[in-house]
Amino acid sequence: MPEGPSIIILKELLLPFKNRKVMAASGYAKIDIKNLLNKKITDIKSWGKHTLICFNGFTIRIHLMMFGSYRINEEKEKANPTLRLEFSKGERINFYTCAVKILEEPLDDI
Repeated sequence: MPEGPSIIILKELLLPFKNRKVMAASGYAKIDIKNLLNKKITDIKSWGKHTLICFNGFTIRIHLMMFGSYRINEEKEKANPTLRLEFSKGERINFYTCAVKILEEPLDDI
């Protein structure tokens, strides 16, 4: 199970995507994925075992559960991502076997 230090490492790996626009989004997460298109990431945060990808007006909460994983600019063989975010120049973030939720409340209120 990913713990605090590995979540902080993930946050640091995702920081280069801050202020980048999502060009494509896909996956089997039970969220409105098309709502992510053309949205700019405003911040990357972590809280406990959660990775938070912030946009204007909402945040994606990623929890890697027991066996979750991620790949940046590469893909896992024979695995469909729970959530894939694609950016210009072919850059992408893939999350596998994780819980994905959209938070619409301000993070300070949660």
